[in-house]
Amino acid sequence: MYYIPRESNTRVDLLCKLASTNEAGHLKTIIQETLQTPTIEVEEIMIGEEEEPNWMTLYKNLLIWGVLPSNEDKAQRLKRKASYYIILDGELFKRGLTTPLLKCLNSQQADYIIREFHEGICGLHTRGCSLATKAVRIGYCWPTLRADTLDFTRKLLTRWQVHKICHK
Repeated sequence: MYYIPRESNTRVDLLCKLASTNEAGHLKTIIQETLQTPTIEVEEIMIGEEEEPNWMTLYKNLLIWGVLPSNEDKAQRLKRKASYYIILDGELFKRGLTTPLLKCLNSQQADYIIREFHEGICGLHTRGCSLATKAVRIGYCWPTLRADTLDFTRKLLTRWQVHKICHK
């Protein structure tokens, strides 16, 4: 008994398939054709997501295309701040002090993350500062992080107190 590579054994494979699918009394044949080119044409379509301008737009424009604001003071400030950011696969990340990279989020993504953290996917119903700390620890970043988390929990606390008063 000796080993035959699969590439050299295609005829035997076809015969085995033919024998296994053959019903008694019905003879079948298999015609094999090797195609040199694909028989179907594939159209390539590129869909580009046009994102709304947000706080990350200035940093992305500077880091990708080198575009600076016309005001010299703003340009210098942006250059200084942009040194803390990096772009990987089209996503903006901030270099953290204690974490490798923090993913930058727009306002819709930030709102989703805050709700998910608070509602218990990443723990219990946490409040303001601890919610912001948890977001940074997990690896997210946006400029109004602390203010957004405090505002979110303040609104929930107000609703909870009104609900508690109504049920007394």
